[in-house]
Amino acid sequence: RCATVLPHLLPGGVTIVLPRKPDLNPALNPNFKTVGVRVPDHELVMRLCAALDGPIALTSANKSNCPNSSNIEAFQEIWSDLDLIVDGGLLSSETGSTVVEITDTEFTVIRQGRDYEKTVKLLSKELKMNRSGT
Repeated sequence: RCATVLPHLLPGGVTIVLPRKPDLNPALNPNFKTVGVRVPDHELVMRLCAALDGPIALTSANKSNCPNSSNIEAFQEIWSDLDLIVDGGLLSSETGSTVVEITDTEFTVIRQGRDYEKTVKLLSKELKMNRSGT
C-alpha cells in the first residue's frame, strides 16, 4: 500500500508514519514500533540527498511539542547536541508537516499541518482509505 501512497504525498509537507522494519538501524528511533518518513520539498535538502545517493536520517529542528523553527537561531539552545547545522535561510512557512500514520487500509492524522487538506482528500477520496481516530 505504501508504494501507492508515497509518490502522491512526497516530496511535500507530510510526514508519513510507518511500521518499523527489522533491518532499520536500531539507533534510529529506538524503542518505537514506527518511524516517520519525510521528503521535504526544499531544494537544498533534495540536492543533498541526490548528492549522497540516499536518504538522510535526521530530526526536526525543534524539540518535540515545541514551536516549529523558521531559521537556525530559533533552535540555538540545541546546537551543541547536533553534528551538523545547514542554514537554508528563512523558511517560508512556520507550519509543520502534517503527520499521518498509514496502515494497509486506514490512516490516522496525528498532527494537522501543511498539506493537511490535500493529504486527507488524497487518502480518503482518491485512494479509498478509511480514516481512523476521528
